[in-house]
Amino acid sequence: MKYIINGTKNDTKKSIKFKGTAKELLEKLGLNEQIVIIKRNGEIITELDKISDKDTVEIQKVILGG
Repeated sequence: MKYIINGTKNDTKKSIKFKGTAKELLEKLGLNEQIVIIKRNGEIITELDKISDKDTVEIQKVILGG
């Protein structure tokens, strides 16, 4: 699968072999599920949705503050 992490100093684009839930992917990447929005093939998903090797995942970090 391909994944993109936006909202970092240098946006990250990589490909890895992965099959599991979005939550498991975030754990594998060391990301906090509470501060990101996850898109699978352009659609927002929850941390319980499944991801496969054929998917493209975009992880958008949410900016908090006032």
